[in-house]
Amino acid sequence: MKRLRIVGIAAAALLSFYSSHALCSSELAEEDNSTPIATYSRMFGVSKIEAQQRFLIMAESTKVQEILRTKYPTTFGGLYVEHQPQFRVVVRFTESPVESLRAVTADPAFVALPASHSLAELSTAQQAVGEELHRTGINFLSRLDLEHSTVEFSVEDPQAVEQPMRSLRSEIPFIRFKKTTGFLETTLLEISLDSAQKLREPPGSYCTSGFGVKSGTTRGITTAGHCDNTLTHSGNPLTFQAEKKSGSEDIQWHTYPDTSRYHYVPSHRVEAGSQSRLMVAVRPRSGMKVGDIVCKYGKSTYETCGLISDLKFQANFENAIGEFVRVVSTEGRTMTDYGDSGGPVYGTQTPDGRFYDTAYGMVHGRGNAGTEYYKDLFFMPTDYFASLGLQILTTADDP
Repeated sequence: MKRLRIVGIAAAALLSFYSSHALCSSELAEEDNSTPIATYSRMFGVSKIEAQQRFLIMAESTKVQEILRTKYPTTFGGLYVEHQPQFRVVVRFTESPVESLRAVTADPAFVALPASHSLAELSTAQQAVGEELHRTGINFLSRLDLEHSTVEFSVEDPQAVEQPMRSLRSEIPFIRFKKTTGFLETTLLEISLDSAQKLREPPGSYCTSGFGVKSGTTRGITTAGHCDNTLTHSGNPLTFQAEKKSGSEDIQWHTYPDTSRYHYVPSHRVEAGSQSRLMVAVRPRSGMKVGDIVCKYGKSTYETCGLISDLKFQANFENAIGEFVRVVSTEGRTMTDYGDSGGPVYGTQTPDGRFYDTAYGMVHGRGNAGTEYYKDLFFMPTDYFASLGLQILTTADDP
């Protein structure tokens, strides 16, 4: 029987307290270089003081986005954070952009621009065209281009798609088709006996553990649903509970048959190499925005950080349309590789960006070699943990 080895499992942790007050210059100078502030400062070449100020604005933009979705459902064209060449929060509307934005915030960091189509229109078009492509057996990738107010579809043969999509294109003129020779792939690592000898790893399949979770009073750990169901921790078998692996859902969870034997109880603590990330909160997709900085941890590429580029990137997974969150490295790094599947994706909820303390989701995969997304990370957001009746453990569960 093939066994899956899972890495990155956390140990019990002490609760970490923090204050959301703005830090002074001397405090920032002493900040750990693994904090969101330090990551951002390094990523964009700005001071930690400037990074902190930007985090405060980004925290405010999350609230603004929520208000605008509700207040202007038919005219709101999307919100995204631009970090270079100038830091600003771009907010688009199909009508009265300046007046609409200033009714919610007067912060000059927020810039109102026109949009040809609302976010609701773009999302509806993405869904309709995606379902038609899937129905006709055409594999595709799709994303919303908020800057140009269009929906972009990547297919193997754009010309062949024109005919079956003719009626929809006449109704939805803002969809665009482009050529791709590849799609998304999961990042489960398979090691044969021969390669294991070279890599000094035992043969089998490898993924990374995600978050500590609970179902009622039962605690366990998660990984990606596409990973094998037979898991071990340090050579000891875990107990499979349930999984979902189709469309947007890519999750399974396991329990420890004897916690005293393992000396481990799943908790709110996530191990990221030499760092421990203590989860304080869980963020659903609706609370994320384009331009958020997030990190992931995985067996192969360890901790990598980047910016959310797409909130609803559509791709086929197990013969169903899935919607994943896409993350891009601003430094040209490979965000995820084989063996990272199931790893935790986390960000910050502290307005000043002092801690990675918020669960965002789990690693699903990346674009394969035939795509422009080869170095990008695609993750399943936390919304789908509930499909297995799971709650991610936070500090509230481990007082």
